[in-house]
Amino acid sequence: ATSALTAADVEKVFSMLHRLRDEGMAIIYISHRMPEIAELADTCTVYRNGSKVETF
Repeated sequence: ATSALTAADVEKVFSMLHRLRDEGMAIIYISHRMPEIAELADTCTVYRNGSKVETF
């Protein structure tokens, strides 16, 4: 998701995602970077090989 972006671009994307989340928008964000997910998510569901592993 953010690996090809500059640091400034990542900041812009996360600013927009925070705003949308704060407005109550549901966001599907797919990443293997847990710190990014933890920053954005109220709920996180982990899938491995197409199977649900855990929701927290």
